Amino acid sequence: MIFVTVGTHEQQFNRLIRTMDELKGSGVIDEEVIMQTGYSDYEPKHCTFQKLYTYEEMDRLVSEARIVITHGGPSSFFAPLQKGKTPIVVPRQKEYLEHVNDHQLVFARQVEERYHNIIVVEDIQTLEAVLRDYNQLAAQKVDGGESHNADFCRHFTDIAAFLDPEWNVEHRFEGKQHVFIVGAKGFTYGGYETFLNKLTEYHLEASDIQYHVACKANGPGMTHEEELEGMERLSDTEYLYHDAHCFKVRSLELGSAQAVLYDTRSLMYCIRYIRKHHIEHPVVYVLSSRVGPVMWYFAHRIHRLGGKYYNNPDGREMLRRKYAKWVRNYWAWSEHCMVKHSDLVICDSKSIEEIIRETYRKHQPKTTYIAYGAEVQPSSMADDDPMLLEWLRKNEVKPGQFYVSIGRMVEENNFEVMIREFMTSRTDKDYVIIANENPKLSAILEKKYHFSKDPRIKVVGTVYDQRLLKKIREIAYGYFHGHEVGGTNPSLLEALGSTKLNLVYRVSFNEEVGQDSVLYWTQEEGDMAAVIDRADHMSTEEIESLGSKAKQRIRGHYQWQQIAEAYRKVFTTD
Repeated sequence: MIFVTVGTHEQQFNRLIRTMDELKGSGVIDEEVIMQTGYSDYEPKHCTFQKLYTYEEMDRLVSEARIVITHGGPSSFFAPLQKGKTPIVVPRQKEYLEHVNDHQLVFARQVEERYHNIIVVEDIQTLEAVLRDYNQLAAQKVDGGESHNADFCRHFTDIAAFLDPEWNVEHRFEGKQHVFIVGAKGFTYGGYETFLNKLTEYHLEASDIQYHVACKANGPGMTHEEELEGMERLSDTEYLYHDAHCFKVRSLELGSAQAVLYDTRSLMYCIRYIRKHHIEHPVVYVLSSRVGPVMWYFAHRIHRLGGKYYNNPDGREMLRRKYAKWVRNYWAWSEHCMVKHSDLVICDSKSIEEIIRETYRKHQPKTTYIAYGAEVQPSSMADDDPMLLEWLRKNEVKPGQFYVSIGRMVEENNFEVMIREFMTSRTDKDYVIIANENPKLSAILEKKYHFSKDPRIKVVGTVYDQRLLKKIREIAYGYFHGHEVGGTNPSLLEALGSTKLNLVYRVSFNEEVGQDSVLYWTQEEGDMAAVIDRADHMSTEEIESLGSKAKQRIRGHYQWQQIAEAYRKVFTTD
C-alpha cells in the first residue's frame, strides 16, 4: 500500500494528488493507494481518500504503508522516518499556488543533501520513475547498512544547527532588523492576530527581518501554540512560528484593564530582551492605543537603546458606544499619548491617517498608510462537505437564499438598523447573523422589535472554522456590513473577496474600501429596506459585475503579499 499525505496547510496540492490518481488509474501503480488530501479540491477517482485523518489513523497508515509520500512539511516526513521508512518528499511550490513561498523546497533539498535519508521529487513528472525504482533509491539512502533516521529524529535541533550555523536563538537573529510586535494576543484570534499570522507567513524567508511577537499566555484569546502548524518550542515560555520568535506573557484577569497590563508587561519584556542581547536599532511596533499614559516611559527607554517606537492606532476606539463615558475619555487621552511619543504612526485606512494628522497636528506626527489584507482564493470546502451540509440543515437555510452578517454583536456594528430594516423589507430570503452572544443588546432589540418572531431572522452564534466561514460567505446571496467605527475592517475585506453582493453602511472608512463595488445604505429609516428590495431584484449580470469589481478591489489594493512588502520597506528603511 502507498500512503500519500499533504498535511494541513490551507492551500491546495492538486499537482501531487492528481498525478498519483492518474498513475493509479492508468495501471502504473498496481497496489492500493490511500490519500490524505487536505485542502486540495481535486477529488481522486481511483484512490481511497479523506481530507483529514485522526492522529491514530495517520500513525496506522504510515506504519502499514510500503511507501509514504509526503509534502515538504517537516512534521509530515518525520513520521515515516521515525518508523524506519524512507519517505518520498514532494515539496509544495509557490509557482503552483501551493504555498506562499518555496521554503519547503529549500528545506527538503538541504535535508536530502546533508542527511541522505529522504527522496526529494521536485519535478512531478519524475514521480513515476521514482516509484518504479523506489527500492533501489531507498537502499542508496542507507550509509554502510546503518539507518540514520532515528538519530535524525532525536537530534533535529542539531541538524537544524548544521543546516543553519545561526540556529541558536541568541545568535541566529544576527544581521537582521529586529521588529518587536506588541498588542495582539497571538496568531489565532481576531484582526490583529490574523494580520500577524499573514505578515510572518509572507516574511518566512525574509533574510533582513526578525520578528519578536508577544503572545497572550492565559485568559480569553490566548494562543494555543501546539495548534500552530510548524511551531517549534524553545522553552516553556518561548517558541518559533513562521521563524518569528514568540514569547508568552501572562496577565491578571482584571476585566478590560487586563489588556493594558498585558501590553505593559509585553513592553517590559521587549526592553529587557533588547538590552540583554545588545540588539541595535530595534523597532517596537505597538498595535492599538491602550497604554498611552505610560508610553512616554517606554518610548524613552526604546530611544535610549537606539530603537524606534511605531504605533498602529486601529480604529477610533473612543467612539464605540459600548464604552462608558469615562472609558471613551481614557481611549481619547491614551491615543493622544501614543501618537505624541511615536516615531511613526501606521494607519490601515487613509481616512484614519487624515484624522490622526488633523487631530494631533500640533505634534506633527509622522504617518504612513498600509492597509489590512485579504485573499480572493475560493474556499477549499466542497459544496457537499458534511460540515457545510450540517450547518445548512441545522440553521434551516439554503445556498443563495440568505443574507449574512459576521461580526461582534455590538451597537456600533449597527445590528439594530440591519434587523429593523430587514424586518420591514419585502424580501423572502433569510437573514443569518453570525456573531458572539451579547444578551444585553439582544434583549434590548428583542423588546423593541420582537425579531425572534420573524422566521427569516436566524441568530446562529459563532463559526470558528475558517474554511466553513469562507464558504458561507461564498454561498450567501448577499452580505450586510454595518461597522461604523474603525479603519480598514477585516470582515468587509473578506466579504469583498468572497461575496458578490455586499450591502454596506455608508461611512468614509467603508467607502474607501468598497468604492463602486458595493451597495450603500444609511441609518435613515426605510433606506436599507429599500436597498434590500433593490438587491433582491438585481439581475445575475448586475450581481456578477459587482462581484467582479469587489474582487478587483482586493487584488489591486488589499492582497497580503502587497501588504507584507509595504511593511518590509517601512521596517527596513531608516
